Amino acid sequence: MNRIKDLHDLFIEQLRDLYNGETLIKEAFGETFERATNKDLKQVLTSYKSEQEEQRIRLQQVFEIIFYQKRGEKNQIIMSMLEDTKRLSDRCDDMHTRDAALITTLQHIIHYKIAAYGALSTYARRLEHYDAGEILHHNLTIEKEIDRKLVVIAESSVNSESLSSLE
Repeated sequence: MNRIKDLHDLFIEQLRDLYNGETLIKEAFGETFERATNKDLKQVLTSYKSEQEEQRIRLQQVFEIIFYQKRGEKNQIIMSMLEDTKRLSDRCDDMHTRDAALITTLQHIIHYKIAAYGALSTYARRLEHYDAGEILHHNLTIEKEIDRKLVVIAESSVNSESLSSLE
């Protein structure tokens, strides 16, 4: 690992880290998030899966704009959160409770990504990479929108369905 000497180095390191995280999430979708049973949740997850791939493509564009390679970092945080998602969902006996667990753990990942995209878009603007900053801010906006949709699904159906399994 190289030393981080300034904001530019931090920007590149964090950008590579997030790109690797997006790649890990893409790989996890097939085995973990497709276990959802609530139809609204399935719809949001399907939409998020395709949007998440678009985010990866936009991150590739950022690397092209700033003339840097996208390889070099491993996102241990997202890797750990994805492992936790799988472990937790495997332990859920009830499908409604599994849906609630998937929402919770996906929101953990999304909140991490919101923080990362927010910081990166700020760094990009500060470093005068304005086109890259716009792309990163667009990804940030999408993460916030998906988070809002998950909140609505949790509050309108999934949490109630999970509670009804207690009766």
